[in-house]
Amino acid sequence: MEDRSNRGFFDYESSDTDGDAPVPLSFSTTLRHSVSETGLIDILEACIKYDVATYFFPNAPTASSTWTPTYALGDGLTCVVKRYEVQADIRPDLTQGTAVAIKQYLLHKGTEDLERVTEGTIYNLIKRDVEIMASPRFKDEENIAKLLFVGYTEGSPFPTLGVELALHGTLDYVLRSPGEGLSGDDKINFTIDIGTGLDALHHAGIAHGDLKCENILVCHHETRGIVAKITDFSGSCHVGREDAKPSHFTNLWCPPEVLLHDTNIDWRKADVYTYGLLVASIWMRTPEIWAHELDPSFSTCGTEEFVPSETISEGEKEDERERLKLKVDHAENSLVSLLSKALSERLNSALAPVVLSILKASLASCPWDRFTIREIIDEYFARYQVEPRQKTET
Repeated sequence: MEDRSNRGFFDYESSDTDGDAPVPLSFSTTLRHSVSETGLIDILEACIKYDVATYFFPNAPTASSTWTPTYALGDGLTCVVKRYEVQADIRPDLTQGTAVAIKQYLLHKGTEDLERVTEGTIYNLIKRDVEIMASPRFKDEENIAKLLFVGYTEGSPFPTLGVELALHGTLDYVLRSPGEGLSGDDKINFTIDIGTGLDALHHAGIAHGDLKCENILVCHHETRGIVAKITDFSGSCHVGREDAKPSHFTNLWCPPEVLLHDTNIDWRKADVYTYGLLVASIWMRTPEIWAHELDPSFSTCGTEEFVPSETISEGEKEDERERLKLKVDHAENSLVSLLSKALSERLNSALAPVVLSILKASLASCPWDRFTIREIIDEYFARYQVEPRQKTET
């Protein structure tokens, strides 16, 4: 189903699976309509399993800065991310006064679709975030956001997640902010960062399902200044079952097969398409157009330069985006062709072949023509030579 936020929801089920390595992470609960819904006890058990620190807020947490991104998840459910300074020592490396990001789920009473959302739905979203961000499998993966603690507030039904702080905000924030913008080296590193993080997820049998600029954190890096990290795993799915689906997605960032409601979707290939859109978003933003802040109504998605921004309605824009994605790749007005033409004029002769090759490999309209993220890494990442860089083995 979909809601007005343009973010869709699936009912899905996932479970442990057997098989050869790599062994996927296990998700054992049903998002909705389950016989036994996820509850607080499941969150507590996950925290014990992954040795997650616990924090009790002395009072209801409030933002300590004006940066409080809020986004709707549909059905009256909203996620709010705030900057917060912890009021007590939690562990040796997380002491009083440390700034973190806290993630809260809010369920709005009185919404017409509220009956479709249960507390179990929200607990399941939280549990999946915990299972991935706190997993030992991703402990040394620098391109996956880390969970610092699970917090509890008196009177609040849902736990709050404490996540490492993105000092520079999200990729969406960076791309729409005025100024010099990302350097060429930053763009190369982000292309590699996101691909490396996605490869780690896919190697573990996880499809993210809702990759987009808002779900990429731009964090401090000790040697190269900034690093991109994938976050928000609440809708992710375990691909070990034929019927596995992400719990939610965003139409703007979806591949053609999702828009067409195909019945047999390879969700890792769907992630790869979205990765291509992220790469396009990064490289389409050039110094010449970075002087001014993007209009709040304008998306940072790489498709938007080819969609009329003022002359058509939102519904017509959505139709135009879908037409772009559904065009065969070799068509003159396909998304791949338009991006290739635009970037060929903006990139230098050394970078253009690699960036365009990554886009063609990831944005193929037919999923069977699309590379896996590992194939993209093996084929193209070695051509980038940017130092200093600490690449994590996956």
